Amino acid sequence: MRAEIIAAATGGGRIVLDGVDVSASVRAFDLHATAGRRPRVTLDVDVRHPAHVALADADVVVSPATAAVLAQLGWTPPGGAA
Repeated sequence: MRAEIIAAATGGGRIVLDGVDVSASVRAFDLHATAGRRPRVTLDVDVRHPAHVALADADVVVSPATAAVLAQLGWTPPGGAA
């Protein structure tokens, strides 16, 4: 995966994964680089107000920004629908 990360001294920045700007969905990131190995980027995705809800039957909708982040990480929605 191609990752482009621009971090500004003011705390702002931009994160682009395979050409998709996911900046709005990422709260923080960690970059680990070791000589002779591929760099590892860990993203802290902004999930606000998590809750546990149990329903017998419901439609679950993932926001487009979250879906973009998950898709770049290899996620395939149930049924293959985007």
